[in-house]
Amino acid sequence: MVRLGLDAEDEGYFVEQTTRVLQGQLPYRDFDSLYTPALLYIHAASVTMFGGSPIIDLRIVGLVARLVLAVGLYLLCKPVVRPAIAVLPSLYVLVALDRVPSTWEPHPAWPSASLTILAIWAFMRLPSTYGIRRHMVLIIIGAMTALVFALKQNAGVLLGLALVVSTAWQGIDATRTEVSRTLRVIQLLLFVVVVAATAWLIQPNSSPIILAYFLIPLVAAGFASILPVQVSANGRPAAAWFRMLGWLGLGWSVVSLPWLIALLSALDWNAAPIKGFIGLVNQEVLWYPLQGPDGGAWASLLGLAVALLAAVRHRRRPLLCAAAVVMMIVFAVSTVVLTRRPGEPGLLALVFAPGQASDGVALFLPVACIVGGVVGSLRSRSPGTAWWLRCMTVASALTFLSEYPRVDEVHLTWSACLPLATGAVVLARLHKYVTRRWRATGASRYLVAVALLLVPAATVLRSVGIRSQGFVDLRQSGWLPVQLASTVTLKDPASVAGLVVPTDQADTLIAASQFVASNTSPGEPIFVYPTSPLVYGLANRPNPTRFAHLYPGAASASELDQLMVTLDQIPVNLVVVSESDLAFWGPARENASLEAYLVSNYHEIVEFGPYRVLRRH
Repeated sequence: MVRLGLDAEDEGYFVEQTTRVLQGQLPYRDFDSLYTPALLYIHAASVTMFGGSPIIDLRIVGLVARLVLAVGLYLLCKPVVRPAIAVLPSLYVLVALDRVPSTWEPHPAWPSASLTILAIWAFMRLPSTYGIRRHMVLIIIGAMTALVFALKQNAGVLLGLALVVSTAWQGIDATRTEVSRTLRVIQLLLFVVVVAATAWLIQPNSSPIILAYFLIPLVAAGFASILPVQVSANGRPAAAWFRMLGWLGLGWSVVSLPWLIALLSALDWNAAPIKGFIGLVNQEVLWYPLQGPDGGAWASLLGLAVALLAAVRHRRRPLLCAAAVVMMIVFAVSTVVLTRRPGEPGLLALVFAPGQASDGVALFLPVACIVGGVVGSLRSRSPGTAWWLRCMTVASALTFLSEYPRVDEVHLTWSACLPLATGAVVLARLHKYVTRRWRATGASRYLVAVALLLVPAATVLRSVGIRSQGFVDLRQSGWLPVQLASTVTLKDPASVAGLVVPTDQADTLIAASQFVASNTSPGEPIFVYPTSPLVYGLANRPNPTRFAHLYPGAASASELDQLMVTLDQIPVNLVVVSESDLAFWGPARENASLEAYLVSNYHEIVEFGPYRVLRRH
């Protein structure tokens, strides 16, 4: 799929910024960037190394990150579950959450999530290491945390916090968790600080559902980690914990200090441009509210799973089993009835019912996985498994906070990785418990597995539908409800030659970019507003402003004033406005002055679907 589709927003953002790096520009000084800079230089190295289309070169980086993530999740789960179960989290991320090819997302969250998983995998191996080898592993974990920070700042901070908390609450000796009185006080203080800091972080957009969404997993993981640990005179001292932090900090410093010092030096020791490194960002601009299941179809889907379990449970009692089967039919029919759209053919309604019923459900799976891991850790009779689950629930709950402030399914792709690994272990243990308790053998064992996986599987079907948008059309007649959409294999511009895109995209995005290229001189700046920066790359024309994305709130009033001065001084003769992006971001708000400037100084000369090309008066 590496040659399928184009993403004008996010893919365009990183292509445009990579181009600037290759031209010798410096992030934060010469252009605005939302993330720590490592991925920009990885992308630049990839383009330099492969020398082909920058879009394909960036996708190669993303594919490598996906591979590392998948292997890391498998290695993380493999010591505690069978290989067939250990592979489920990787499959879920790559099939149910990843949106390729509808959007490629060459996002720093892919490599940062991959390295986060590898760091936690290395942490889980610490109980089997001793002496110098243990110190080296701690240094490596600290260095990996620093790499995560260099890729995506909030992911690095949350991983570091998870390591600090886990070493205090659980230690790294899976069978010995007693602590001294001093370390117990530190544990309780850390718990209060972490919960209070989380509540403070989400306070600007807090609501009962948001508070519960993030705090319930965190509080549950904290209690499950601290309560079973006993205070003992011979318990683990606070000094041992500080020594572990020292080794972790050494690894972090070796990686982070050189590039931070070099960057600050290049910025003339002005830290203001990198204030986002410590979270000084406008949450209101980035905020996307939690949108859970709508209507009752999700309950029918869940009821279908429960009825299937009931049928297995009472398989030797004909009347009760028949009643459970009837309930399965009722729930299945109600799922179709509740999700069917007016005028939709019956076959199409049947095919899409599971996916439509699961709309919004995936957002709650990580919470269920973490809470399930907490319960499993408290019920486990194996000290090693209990330690694994407690450490995983803590790491899962803290890294899951990277979902904030954009609480949507796109960002779930990266924030849910560790919770899904925890959930796979919980599901395996639950399946084993249920089948043993109910004496389920043969086909019954597989039916229990189907029931436990029914809801996650429905979210997979929904994701497949989303991923196929633009490449598959729905039919209102005929025996087959879907057909392949009309596509075009691009021949130019050179940066996208050989890519296959839907015809609609070729007639809009590609056509607008080709028009801009043919009506401007090489090297002549253009301006794209508000968030379709791939046009810069497709037209091979530079962006004269600091901003690849200019949604409301992305720039301050003074920055907008300077931007308009820049457009006047050059001057910029062509502007491309994306109406679909304007509709997505809503009212102009902070950008009202800029939009008034565009109206006053430019007029429309041609339109390509949602893309309007404006020329200066």
